[in-house]
Amino acid sequence: MAKTVGLVDVLREALEPLRGRLELAFIHGSVARAREGASSDVDLIAVGSLGLVELSPLLESAEQRLGRPVNANVYSPEEFAKKLAARNHFLCSVLDREKLFVVGKPNDLERIASRRSH
Repeated sequence: MAKTVGLVDVLREALEPLRGRLELAFIHGSVARAREGASSDVDLIAVGSLGLVELSPLLESAEQRLGRPVNANVYSPEEFAKKLAARNHFLCSVLDREKLFVVGKPNDLERIASRRSH
């Protein structure tokens, strides 16, 4: 049941140890569009003061519970805003489609996107 119904909750719980350093995390791709198959991977974007090295062990536990891989892209808030300002094709296409928020809400996405790097 956690494979589909509780997917956001499983990821939210797995990311809890990074709560103070993670500003935003959302699922995109086929899972967010509700077009995934039973073995589809979960695509996640995480924005915060952390790296993939810190995120990976937490995602591994979520993968075990979900029975499917979680593929993450990690950005600092500044890098995320800079890429959006430059109209990065990947991020713009992701943001134009459905998202399932794991950490944060749509207004947090807008707030981070409006930042400018120094």
